[in-house]
Amino acid sequence: MFRNLILLAIAASICTAPTVVFAQDSLPKPNRKGDYYYGLWREWLVVDRDRRGLNCRSGAGANYSVIKTFDNNKKIYAYTLDDNPIERDRQGKPWIEILPTGYQYEKPCFVRANNSFIRPIPQE
Repeated sequence: MFRNLILLAIAASICTAPTVVFAQDSLPKPNRKGDYYYGLWREWLVVDRDRRGLNCRSGAGANYSVIKTFDNNKKIYAYTLDDNPIERDRQGKPWIEILPTGYQYEKPCFVRANNSFIRPIPQE
């Protein structure tokens, strides 16, 4: 009985390990419009060309108030307590939930999940 449990645990870990590694190693890919609908990635880089910076809003949508602005080339961190930190606004556009300074105990805000504004940072 104990031997069967050990064999089952080993088999389960072998079967799931490649899936986990693949999910962690593959960068999120934008669609043809540049939108990211799956943001299972922790670190993102601000690439917005607006000299005033990228707005981070209190909710998923341009109608929410700006609570922080990020400069170009700033590293930002997805709020990852949910399976997918991407939420859609009323028009169906994706927004990613961000921790403004990277600490888990702060209130998150939202930036537009589009490759004109942010890009995933490859793991080294």
